[in-house]
Amino acid sequence: MEFKQFQKQIHQKGFLIVCLNDYKLKGDYYTFIAVQDKKGRGFHAEGKSANLSKIYQGIIVKMNRLYV
Repeated sequence: MEFKQFQKQIHQKGFLIVCLNDYKLKGDYYTFIAVQDKKGRGFHAEGKSANLSKIYQGIIVKMNRLYV
């Protein structure tokens, strides 16, 4: 999944990206992403930057559980 697809999916559910942080730890690059809706409900996920698709999927899975 690419960033534009991820962003479109979270916006459809009423969420916005409130934090997007890349950092280096012990030689590896990591990404942290947090999203939040207008009611203050939020989710986050992080992992190696090489696996961005898994990070995006982690947030989408959490959002879908909220709406089941």
